[in-house]
Amino acid sequence: MRPLTHGVRVKNHLTKLIKSKKPSSDDAKIKWKQLLEIIQGSSAELNADTFIHHFWLSKYDYLPLKGLFKVLKKTITSSEAPSFLDALLIEATLYRGIHEVQYAKWTKEDKRIERALSALMLFRVQQQTPCVLSLLREYRITSKLKKRHAEDALVAIEKFHFVFTAVTSQRSSGGISGMYAALGRRLFEAIDTEKAVEVIRDLKAKLRSRVPSIEEFKAVHPKNLRRV
Repeated sequence: MRPLTHGVRVKNHLTKLIKSKKPSSDDAKIKWKQLLEIIQGSSAELNADTFIHHFWLSKYDYLPLKGLFKVLKKTITSSEAPSFLDALLIEATLYRGIHEVQYAKWTKEDKRIERALSALMLFRVQQQTPCVLSLLREYRITSKLKKRHAEDALVAIEKFHFVFTAVTSQRSSGGISGMYAALGRRLFEAIDTEKAVEVIRDLKAKLRSRVPSIEEFKAVHPKNLRRV
């Protein structure tokens, strides 16, 4: 018998805790079905396990996927389960829009944000996803961030990964994954725009400190540098 996926375990936990207001319907199961339709309907081949993990990292403690359900089960109680499920459903749309950029239906004013997200998908990187999810949440849902703030942060992430991943062919370490998750949590916890903008300033500073040195670039592209 195959073990249950993390997504199925989370669904079972939430539907057990959430009592339906109408005996004839199960709101929790209906919402979970809608969530799966959003995630699994994506052309980006998303899955519920990874979405829930990235959602968790953007708001809660940093932990590996294999340890997620044990902590989630202790953290999400009956009083928190309804709002947790509602947030999952709402942010499933954001998450799909990160990976399937056209799905988000960006406005003309958001074109630079759209290009940054598209570039990150071309680079095939995922470490930044919890932070990107937080950025879009605070921009598109809570309005804690203005367009210029979200754009500034996302362009910084795009440029960093162009150099770090696309140019030098390096792969992000667990340290970078943890950094992004921590910044995502701080954005979620920021009480107002001023505090959220402070997080973006810290994000840009941390990315600058991790940009590969000229020596590292030379080691990968010595012929290209000789032509300059």
